[in-house]
Amino acid sequence: HTRSSPSERCQDFHKAIQTVAAHTIPTPSAPEFKFDFMTEAAEFNSDLVAKHRHDLTRAIASQHGTITSYSSKFRPVNFLDPLIQHHPNWPHFCDNFTQGVRCKAIRLPEEE
Repeated sequence: HTRSSPSERCQDFHKAIQTVAAHTIPTPSAPEFKFDFMTEAAEFNSDLVAKHRHDLTRAIASQHGTITSYSSKFRPVNFLDPLIQHHPNWPHFCDNFTQGVRCKAIRLPEEE
């Protein structure tokens, strides 16, 4: 049975909000990455990325459950889905939350 009246859809939406608000999310732990503007931190982070075959995506993925893991600032997508599933950009947002934001980089011109 699909709820079709505006009142029923509003009740479903309100229930989804209550479910999301009631769910306790664990606080992300500290990452291995160092966020200091010091040479030692840069060297440490470089070594950390090197352990993942110089692949930053792999290095970030290894930090699951930390503040550097994808979507660590948001509720899990399975909780957000009932609230946002009808938004036209939800599939894109969901992908960003689970895979990270992909930014196209352009090659900078070589200095002469």
